[in-house]
Amino acid sequence: MPLITFAQKKCSGIVIDRITGSRIPYAAIGLIKENKGINANEDGSFSIVPSFPQTDSLRISSVGYKALLLPVSTCVNEGVVMLQQEIRELKEVIVSNRSKQTFILNKFRKCSWSIYKIGLNTISQLAQRFNAPAQGMQLTALELCKDDSESKFRIRIYDIDSTYKYPSNDLVDSVIEVTSKEGHVRINLEDYNIIIPGKSFFIAIEWLYIPFNIQLKKEKINGRRIVQAWYKPQIKLIEREQNAINEDIWELSFMGRWANRWVSKGVNFQITAELR
Repeated sequence: MPLITFAQKKCSGIVIDRITGSRIPYAAIGLIKENKGINANEDGSFSIVPSFPQTDSLRISSVGYKALLLPVSTCVNEGVVMLQQEIRELKEVIVSNRSKQTFILNKFRKCSWSIYKIGLNTISQLAQRFNAPAQGMQLTALELCKDDSESKFRIRIYDIDSTYKYPSNDLVDSVIEVTSKEGHVRINLEDYNIIIPGKSFFIAIEWLYIPFNIQLKKEKINGRRIVQAWYKPQIKLIEREQNAINEDIWELSFMGRWANRWVSKGVNFQITAELR
């Protein structure tokens, strides 16, 4: 591939499915060395400005596809980036005598005032761990509290890595995308047939760094007026009850690495999981 024009310091292209040729909306585009990123637009197009165009690499990923690493030095303006679908065999789960009872994890009565904001484009996803009462249960719904402005985001469900205890394999290969202006959001997941192989699993929020989600706020700091940018949604926090069973929070960088995130002692995100 021809070299990018470094004077422009811009890497742009279109993300498509290698087999079908269809465009992939909102793929995550990350710069490995800088650990910052954006998302492709709805039509699969993207444009990002690297600080180290000769030495950095792009990591391009989307649910249901294998992540692709591409040297920035070979990135062509308006070039085509092809992602290959990922075929993953989930662990066989034997479900028998499933209870009709619904179990609610991390239950809350109302949305709190405390919020978690995302400013810099360094966090692709944020995952919270849950522990089911038994193996082989179905995740049927979730609820979450966020700011009451309209935003678009995705939900990811992960198994747990048996060794390192961070999010592992996707438990659903379909896109679960939410657009809502409500502060209290309920998402029905029954049609996805999400079976939790063991007891521990993660629910993750995937931010979409697109213009639709930018929230600007004018502030005065040290006598200077500045404009700060935040990305929606802003997820609400809640004090963890003494007998709460989910407490591990992890964040995914644009480098594709999970790291344990200590938000605040005794605090959870307001995300509820319903199991049967």
